[in-house]
Amino acid sequence: MKPLKIIPIILQSAIYVTTLLIFKLFFGWSVKGRENVLPLPPGVIFAANHLSEWDGILVRVALPFFSAKFSPMYYVSRTRKFYNYSGWRRLAYGGLIFRMLAAYPAYAGEKNYEISLRNFLEILKLRRNVCIFPEGRRSPDGRLGQAHGGAAFLSWATGTPVVPVAIKGTWHLTFRDAILRNRKVEIVFGKPIRPAEIVTAATPTVADFQSGAAFVLRKVAELF
Repeated sequence: MKPLKIIPIILQSAIYVTTLLIFKLFFGWSVKGRENVLPLPPGVIFAANHLSEWDGILVRVALPFFSAKFSPMYYVSRTRKFYNYSGWRRLAYGGLIFRMLAAYPAYAGEKNYEISLRNFLEILKLRRNVCIFPEGRRSPDGRLGQAHGGAAFLSWATGTPVVPVAIKGTWHLTFRDAILRNRKVEIVFGKPIRPAEIVTAATPTVADFQSGAAFVLRKVAELF
């Protein structure tokens, strides 16, 4: 699989401008910790909590617009089959539209990280950036859930640092919140974590990867 690059750059750039305007005008938009990210070379795993469908877009919008290092951002998503019973989402989510936006599926149920995350192994080997949600789904109650092992495996397998990202204020974000301008949305980037800090075992098991991802999620929690 050769990941798309030019089309996602164009589409993400257009979305960047529109999204930034919306959040600056209607929400208390702020970004902290960019000094932890800007010196890094290309090829970073951004591991964030997941509160809403805005989250992936906002991680990219919180980084500089004119930066080849961070564009495009590649996203870990579900397969198209997952959205078959998701109302209107089944028409737009997954497949070609997602690939054009640089969102590629992780294949659940394979019981093998190398197979289920093969798209992202290739992307990280090309020194491009990946945004992953270690919880594997949106939070049902606004709190951090249990971490899956994917983020830790990708870091270990590719030698890529992980930047913990805290997303605040997007849970149950509504049109009413925008009109009343009563919601503050903030993105906080933590200090990068080296692969050796995440997975310490010489021959890691699934449990080691899950433990490593839980460690990353604790670093996200500390940013709150």
